[in-house]
Amino acid sequence: METTISPQSVYPDYPYNLLSAIRGNTTLELPHSLTKDVLAGLHYALSTLEDREREIIMGRFQEGLPLDDLAAELDISDERVRQIQVKALRKLREPCRWNYISLGIAGYCKSRATAEYNKGFSKGYADGYRHGRMDQENNIAHSYGPDDLLAQPIEYLNLSTRAQQCLFLRGCETVGDIVRLTEETIRTTRNLGKKSADEIARKLQAVGAKGSAWDQFLL
Repeated sequence: METTISPQSVYPDYPYNLLSAIRGNTTLELPHSLTKDVLAGLHYALSTLEDREREIIMGRFQEGLPLDDLAAELDISDERVRQIQVKALRKLREPCRWNYISLGIAGYCKSRATAEYNKGFSKGYADGYRHGRMDQENNIAHSYGPDDLLAQPIEYLNLSTRAQQCLFLRGCETVGDIVRLTEETIRTTRNLGKKSADEIARKLQAVGAKGSAWDQFLL
């Protein structure tokens, strides 16, 4: 059964007292419920602290030991115990630890995966829009080939080293990048001779990428 955590309360018992201390006067949001995953995230975050920091945190919040008892046990001053506690709590507020505490291990990993997916989707959409605008500006109306073909890396064409290097220097990474080059761009590509241009044009036609400016370079 999940235990609900109310952000307005101050907790006398572990781990509620620790979560409240970590949040302190910040705007951090406490976990909505104390699930096994959230507890696992808390334990992981604690494991990243230095040994003495973790010992003091557990002594203070799990065992309820006063400062002077911990100081005597560790043979350091009360003030030093307090300083280490403050430093450890500050570390636990850092996103690299707090995200595991607030979301749990599985919850945080899922959150990161979703964020990376959205980031990749946005980049893909932006790249597609950019290529579309380039085609429009160059008055190109076409279907060079199926999307899965255009997404293939340059190596898919099995070009000679010279031809492939010329395309790399032009910033081409995929078949789609190659077929979108304009005639002027192709002609001004460094070290790209007629023979290499013909090779690229024939390789593109062989895989079904037709209708591009490369067709004009067939010998």
